[in-house]
Amino acid sequence: MQKIIDRYIHLLSVSIFPMYIIENNIFYENVGGNIEAVEMCLRNGGKIDDQQEDLSTPVHLASSQGSIDILKLMLNYQPELKSKVIRTTDVQGMTPLHK
Repeated sequence: MQKIIDRYIHLLSVSIFPMYIIENNIFYENVGGNIEAVEMCLRNGGKIDDQQEDLSTPVHLASSQGSIDILKLMLNYQPELKSKVIRTTDVQGMTPLHK
């Protein structure tokens, strides 16, 4: 987790829009609960089924933060991935629904 935080801080120091530098990775924008930034990532190719080192997805992260509006946005934006991400487990064997 510290590795991810350090990378995020570095990217923020380099650019106003870090999601372009990190290839539209929704994880980084999801952390702050910024729905506009998450939407921008989605519009520019960010995928809700991307997985981090711990196998969690942006849907896991939004669920753990209680970000209902971001969850709705992600699942409505990429409905074809909804059933996949709802069943995806992280390294702890948790789905987003467990969060």
